[in-house]
Amino acid sequence: MAATLSLARSDRRIAATIEQWDSDPWLLNTPGGIVDLSAGQSRLAIPQDYMTKMTAVAPGGDCPRFSHSLMKLPLATVHCATFSSACLVIASQARPREHGLFFFYGTGANGKSVLLNTVSGILGDYHPDGTY
Repeated sequence: MAATLSLARSDRRIAATIEQWDSDPWLLNTPGGIVDLSAGQSRLAIPQDYMTKMTAVAPGGDCPRFSHSLMKLPLATVHCATFSSACLVIASQARPREHGLFFFYGTGANGKSVLLNTVSGILGDYHPDGTY
């Protein structure tokens, strides 16, 4: 074990600095590969990406159950679902151009926590607590 540690400390092919890990805030690691959020393009992950976090799902496909759930929220309209989506996009940007403080208000059992917990589940390691 001591020899392994010694080799890791001395061989630059093995050693990595802390600055290398997760250094590009525009790269999102997913099970399907890396998504470049600045360009909106996906590619296969490579070890040189030095990614330590991963979302729970890869982008793509339809989400009929999630969309249906948004529309079932009390007083939900297309505008409400669109606004909620915009809030979540702004909140999940690596370097947001917009800043906002969003209050999900209402009496209990109207979907606030379900929505936020679903999004935190999707974000996986990028939302370390896992709950709101």
